[in-house]
Amino acid sequence: RVSRYRNILGLLVILLPIFGQTVLNTTLNDLKNGLPGQEDWRSKWDSWQSEWFSVTIPSPLDRSPAYYITLQTQAFASFLPLFPKETRFLNLIGFPSLPPDSPVLPVVITQARERGLLLRSLFETYVPASVNNVMPEHLDSQNTLLSEYGYRVRGDDCHFIEFGKKNAPILATRLVLISCAIEAADPLSVAEISKRRLIDERIDRWMRQCPDVFSPPIGWSVQRSDTRMRSFANTDIHIAATQSGELALIYWYADQSNMILENADGTPAISGCPPRPTR
Repeated sequence: RVSRYRNILGLLVILLPIFGQTVLNTTLNDLKNGLPGQEDWRSKWDSWQSEWFSVTIPSPLDRSPAYYITLQTQAFASFLPLFPKETRFLNLIGFPSLPPDSPVLPVVITQARERGLLLRSLFETYVPASVNNVMPEHLDSQNTLLSEYGYRVRGDDCHFIEFGKKNAPILATRLVLISCAIEAADPLSVAEISKRRLIDERIDRWMRQCPDVFSPPIGWSVQRSDTRMRSFANTDIHIAATQSGELALIYWYADQSNMILENADGTPAISGCPPRPTR
């Protein structure tokens, strides 16, 4: 009986996180502007920070509201009360990410324009302890993630948001959020579009061939600096294109070895379907 509704269940798995992102985005943003006792949110944060956790919102982000586009699975929505009142968040790159043709992002762009809010990124990354300026690789990582949606970041308007455990020991690297202004990007070249489509077609074949493994059937991928990747929520696995042109299977949580699915010339590297993750 479950197998009879497998396609429907798979579709729900795809749609529910997207719907949830939209609802959570709307709810958090709307409540932030009109929730009675909202000032208590900030006072609670202040007490938490004084005891064990620290978040530093730099100037001018601490006084200039913006529409933040988060570029990782962790949306950092809990930081929202620390920003100016009109600030809004949208989780663009998650698990799953918003499809490039999703109606959500155009609505966000319209809302930002109507409210006079700049679009800004929130990008989590590690940086050397001595570094306080955005490096080229930070811009490249954000630009490749945003390129699927037609946007890029401005390197002349970036800031570090420092956060972490209070009084933590100083290590060689530290985890930060980078926020850069977002603007429209030049269109992708025909060659780049063709390259990405070819990878997607190869992933699509595996998805059709092994529906029990690659589930639910998601039709869009995320572009990163060094790979193009598609994630499957039901089984917590990813298919990624390597720099040498192979397709690799990545087991996200399962205690199993990653493997090459397909050689660079398009021939299968394994016989049949790969094993499902074990729990």
